[in-house]
Amino acid sequence: MAKGPLACFLLAIGCGFIMTTAVQFGREGKFLPLLFGVPVFILCGFTHSVADAFFFLAVPQMISIQLLAIYLMEVLGNFIGCNLYRLLISK
Repeated sequence: MAKGPLACFLLAIGCGFIMTTAVQFGREGKFLPLLFGVPVFILCGFTHSVADAFFFLAVPQMISIQLLAIYLMEVLGNFIGCNLYRLLISK
């Protein structure tokens, strides 16, 4: 929550891009990027909406309007990141 909604949005775009890239390479039979996809996004500090949903709901006292705004920005960022791959790289 200290990062704020805009930073979480930008970090989520990176996560969406990396995860979609890893899955696409896995579909092509190249499994090394698939193996390193999750560790790379964790090491880069990117945010993932599904992973963060667990942490946000684990402590019900933290739920607030600011947390909801951050989560919605993460969902939007993940969506844009995964579609960014499709716009820039896919055939």
